This record gives sequence, C-alpha cells and structure tokens, in this order.
Amino acid sequence: MGTTKIHCDILDIFGMDWSQVTLEQRECIIHGVHNLELQGDENDLYGFVGTVDLDGVVGGFFMVQFPT
Repeated sequence: MGTTKIHCDILDIFGMDWSQVTLEQRECIIHGVHNLELQGDENDLYGFVGTVDLDGVVGGFFMVQFPT
C-alpha cells in the first residue's frame, strides 16, 4: 500500500501597499484568483483551490500534485 504525504505552509504576500489599492482593484484581483484554473499537465498540476474571500482577505490552498 502506498503512502501519502501532506505538507502545509502558511504564506503572506508582501510587496504591495494594499492601502493604495482601490476597492475595484481588490475585487478584480479576488475575482482573478477565484477563476484561475490548475496549471501544468496531468502529471504536474499546481494552482489555487478552495479560495474564499472574508472581509477583503483572500484565503485558500495552493495545491501541487506530482507523481512520486
């Protein structure tokens, strides 16, 4: 029987001064993250899944799938 390894990291993105981003721009970014499709091919998929926005904060999971 095979084994499964689950690895989790918590990341915070730095670099933008979010106080200078308009509400319309934030909504556009959130919409873009929610609508991203998985990237790569069937043996090497990655991307954001399970995204939600709560009070202007986007949360979710970045998934990486690869053959072992």
